[in-house]
Amino acid sequence: MCGMVGVLGGAGLIVAALKRLEYRAYDSAGVATLEGDQLARRRAEGKLRNLEAKLACEPLTSRIGISRTRWATHGRSTEHNAHPHATKRLAFVHNGIIENFRELREELERTGAKLGSDIDTEVAAHLVTQEMKNGRSPGRGDGGGATRGCGARSRARLPIRGRERSHHRRAQGFPARNRLR
Repeated sequence: MCGMVGVLGGAGLIVAALKRLEYRAYDSAGVATLEGDQLARRRAEGKLRNLEAKLACEPLTSRIGISRTRWATHGRSTEHNAHPHATKRLAFVHNGIIENFRELREELERTGAKLGSDIDTEVAAHLVTQEMKNGRSPGRGDGGGATRGCGARSRARLPIRGRERSHHRRAQGFPARNRLR
């Protein structure tokens, strides 16, 4: 289980919202905010208090952000595997398992992508970024969108009402507004 939160209101509200989801099992947590035209992240292994301590030392001031608690399905419970994952253009969270992530990771690395985690979500972040570099908008406003392009290339299992079903999933994330060019 995990919890995902998107907030217009700042890192403090994001952490407060995650606390309401603490009853769900998780092994790491993180937050990404849009600081001016840059994405900033703080992630921590373990309990939310570890993320809170990191935010106390390295505060985030933006009023827009996303966050997620994670239960490891790929990769160990470490800070670099904690969500959200990000590229220079977007921060990304998702729930589910991308079954072909190793194949997609190898493809991305052959094209020069530098991945810093051991998990599938970071692959999705890079796929969406790649679609955006190819001229697709982040959402579906252009008739397809980068997230839909990413979904078309991945095979995923998502939990739906307590059961897992295989299908193309929709990605969740937000772009750095001044980085879309």
